[in-house]
Amino acid sequence: MNKFLVALFAIACLAASTQAVSIKWTGYANNGQWFTPTNWYPDQVPSTEDDVTIDSGVVTVPQAAGCNSLTMGTNFNNQANLTIFNTFIVGSGGMTVDGNGFVFVNAGTASINGPVNIAGYLYFQSGSLSGQVTISSRGVADLSGLAQKVLTGCSFSSAGTLTLGGNLVLNQSSQFSVTSTATVSGNFAVQNGDGSAVLFDTSAGTLTYTGAGTFSMQAPVSLGTFNFATESPANLTVYSDVTFVNSFDIPKGSMVSTLGIAKVNMSSGVTGAGILSGASAQLLLGNVNFTGAINSVGGNVTFASGKNAVSLLTLDGGDLNVKAST
Repeated sequence: MNKFLVALFAIACLAASTQAVSIKWTGYANNGQWFTPTNWYPDQVPSTEDDVTIDSGVVTVPQAAGCNSLTMGTNFNNQANLTIFNTFIVGSGGMTVDGNGFVFVNAGTASINGPVNIAGYLYFQSGSLSGQVTISSRGVADLSGLAQKVLTGCSFSSAGTLTLGGNLVLNQSSQFSVTSTATVSGNFAVQNGDGSAVLFDTSAGTLTYTGAGTFSMQAPVSLGTFNFATESPANLTVYSDVTFVNSFDIPKGSMVSTLGIAKVNMSSGVTGAGILSGASAQLLLGNVNFTGAINSVGGNVTFASGKNAVSLLTLDGGDLNVKAST
């Protein structure tokens, strides 16, 4: 039995021994600990059957815990901070984090399992998320830490402000979608951890890469508007299937490489003055107006649609197919 199931069993046993109640954080013990009964009203530690409210205060969850529902951050004048270091299970009532609520998931052993709605702040720096996670248009999600962040059987959607960095690992058909804006800086990798039907999808949003590193796509990706916003060289490396829904601009000093078994669709258009290198199973181009260089290096590069203009086109061991005027 894995650690997650052991934690779930232990919490379920605790729930079976208690009667469901509504429990509110008071913090009277002045130690900020979830498992101190006198921090709650009434004086008892919440079980997985209970409905919990944290209007304000600083709360730490060092061990496996859970509740049926959690509402926090509703106090207009004071913040509610919840820091999770272990398994935290949310029942059907869901977790609602309002505007003055802050949730921190910043340890490798930390995890949240359950429906979560963020209209406040989520700082996910290390650990894992499962279930349904929704960042509303008023919400802020910071996933910029260098450590590994894992989604397991998770549907993560963001209509708010999103920052990405480090390693994002998608497992068990997890879906990560952005319908607003997201910013990526430094080294960032999107990975398919178990070979399941995962997807990183910003087709209805805007993703801006600020550079100062390498953005590596190692999972199926669908990109809407993608911007290089950098004055220093930035690299985008594609190892898996990626579709650029909109025209893609590669500025001078930036390089995009497609490698291995990746099938990359840029038929909506390519502009800019950087470098595009195709060394993958497929690089499909269309409507190209590019003052930089396109290199076919051991891969399959196809100009498939529109009228295409390229300042420098080189072939070095790859296959170049032209199905439209170039």
